[in-house]
Amino acid sequence: GDLGRQLELIAARLREQNAAIAAAEERIVTMLGSVLPLDLVDRVRRGERDVAESVDSATVITLVVNGLPEPSGIEQDAVFELTERLAAESEALCRTHGVERIRAASDHLLFVVGRDQDGLAVDAAVDFAVDGVDRIAAIGAEHGVPLTTRAGLASGMVASGVVGTRQLSFGLWGEPVDRAEAISELSEEPGVYVDAGVADLLRDRMQVESVDHDGRVERGVYAVVLTASEDSTPEDGPES
Repeated sequence: GDLGRQLELIAARLREQNAAIAAAEERIVTMLGSVLPLDLVDRVRRGERDVAESVDSATVITLVVNGLPEPSGIEQDAVFELTERLAAESEALCRTHGVERIRAASDHLLFVVGRDQDGLAVDAAVDFAVDGVDRIAAIGAEHGVPLTTRAGLASGMVASGVVGTRQLSFGLWGEPVDRAEAISELSEEPGVYVDAGVADLLRDRMQVESVDHDGRVERGVYAVVLTASEDSTPEDGPES
């Protein structure tokens, strides 16, 4: 009867409203996830403010990508597709290695690992950097664009937190951030470059060597001697 049809209409409207609410929730989570580490999204949505500042020991990773073409004319769509692919791959690598994205400009990316953990997570940082250098080159080759990447890694104490009230962003500060940025600029050759603290923790599983910059050895900076296609965890252990 009429009452049954009215109830069906009310139920249909409720379903539509619930679907709209769920879609809005998903958009909010996606938006926050684009500027905040995933572990902070729920806390910020609940209104927590104790995430504003924290100090942790961590390893900072910068990736500097060379060879990205400038979007112009009819190639704009191809360049956009390439940058979207690189962004998606970096997010996938973050999930694989437990790394947090801090800044994701197309040619200059900043990450951190080890925040809120015991230790500096150096192994995860180096594995992420090696995979990143490898995958960026592979994606460039798929698109007919020769891309090379320099990774800079530095460890130590960093401060991190949510910046802003209306327009949120997540920031990372400290000497390791500056050091990782500087290390990535020391060589024109693609590869993974680390500071002395990271190098000391790597020596049992990887070979590292001093970096020669403009004809002189750069003190406190080392290159990881490992091609991106090699397994970063030798089964036989280090040579004696």
